[in-house]
Amino acid sequence: MGRDKSGEFLTDLQILRFLCKNGGESYNHDLVRRFRHYLGDPISGQANKNQLREVVGLFCAVSEREEGKFLVLKPEFMNKTPEEILEPLTSTQ
Repeated sequence: MGRDKSGEFLTDLQILRFLCKNGGESYNHDLVRRFRHYLGDPISGQANKNQLREVVGLFCAVSEREEGKFLVLKPEFMNKTPEEILEPLTSTQ
């Protein structure tokens, strides 16, 4: 029987792994599509949407293109692993 994934929470690491895997950039609609099962969850969906917005706001520059919002990791985070990006945040907690 399949495992019920309801109530799963999205993490900074998952989001950054996706961005780094894609060369540090992504269209917003591709990011949302990748994590849609988290964002549409009846239990944790709103928290996951907030988490996604927070990560994008902290780590990405956003520009408008004809195809939609385009996200690029800020220069200080480029060429780093997701773990390296998060290390300063986790070492102070």
